[in-house]
Amino acid sequence: MPRIVEGLRTHGIETTVYALSMRDGLAIKRLEAAGVDWVCAPYAKTAHIKAARWLKKELERNPPDAIWTSLTQATLLGQRVGKRLKIPVISWQHNAFLKPINRWLLRRQCRLSKFWVADSQSVLDFAVENIGLSPSDIRILPLYVANPSAPQATSVSDGMFRWVSVGRLHPNKNHAALIEALAPLKMRSDWSLEIAGDGAERAQLEDSIARFGLSAHITLKGHLENIPRFLATAHGYVQPSRNEGLCIAAHEAMTAGLPCVVTATGQMPQTLYGSPAVVPIGDAAAVVSQMMAIMDDPALRQHLATLSRDRVLLNFAPERFDEALADIATRLTAFV
Repeated sequence: MPRIVEGLRTHGIETTVYALSMRDGLAIKRLEAAGVDWVCAPYAKTAHIKAARWLKKELERNPPDAIWTSLTQATLLGQRVGKRLKIPVISWQHNAFLKPINRWLLRRQCRLSKFWVADSQSVLDFAVENIGLSPSDIRILPLYVANPSAPQATSVSDGMFRWVSVGRLHPNKNHAALIEALAPLKMRSDWSLEIAGDGAERAQLEDSIARFGLSAHITLKGHLENIPRFLATAHGYVQPSRNEGLCIAAHEAMTAGLPCVVTATGQMPQTLYGSPAVVPIGDAAAVVSQMMAIMDDPALRQHLATLSRDRVLLNFAPERFDEALADIATRLTAFV
């Protein structure tokens, strides 16, 4: 968000962030450090009507030239508020997944947005097929910008292969299935898995780790501030998700030069096209099989690490982000 706000400012566009509910609040410190103005509604996530009324009142008090919505609830409410206040709306689709009711609602309301933004090619393809948009309605703004100077992973030196994963502890990330699939490896002493992130599934996952006898192998790290540094201490990365959009964490791991085992959802299989470590969605056994192959084959490990870093540096270079944001800024100013 700070990079987007700063980039829009270079094109003469000032931004205020309106949050419809307070989640964990972890973004606040970074927004404030970057000088991003933000306002948050005092309601729970499910208080849709109250949130819509709050947003309408806030925008009447401080009318913007345009509304840029992000995530489904904000898009559905922002489109309606924009129509009521006669303020043009652009909408951002992040995930290559929608609940059936949200897919239906977005198809009905999609024309209330002047144009759409997708965070990757995979999400653009998803939006065309599921929301009913045409490719000309959408611009891609890569939500991830690769840093060529990011800390790099080191090779295995003490016989212990350290796997990491990053993401919310949520059913979509499919950590529970991965933990169960790793149970047969509990007698091997040459691997560990650290999962960074927090969420509603934490207690359930802790119980599963204990039940499958994996306490010596798997650790839930909670929220970490410096993910690049965390990734650089690992030897491999695993993302067993059921659904994703871009998946920033996996692309950060690619930038760190880690061999990555991922499921074929969202942008990940497109970035890693041709990699044997892209496995079917929901197949935790296949995930573990690829993890073992990487642990036991240094040549494969090096090949996948090089492939992932080369691909992500090519497809998510900073200039691609800057060019895409400039195009969006031009479109924004054209209809306000």
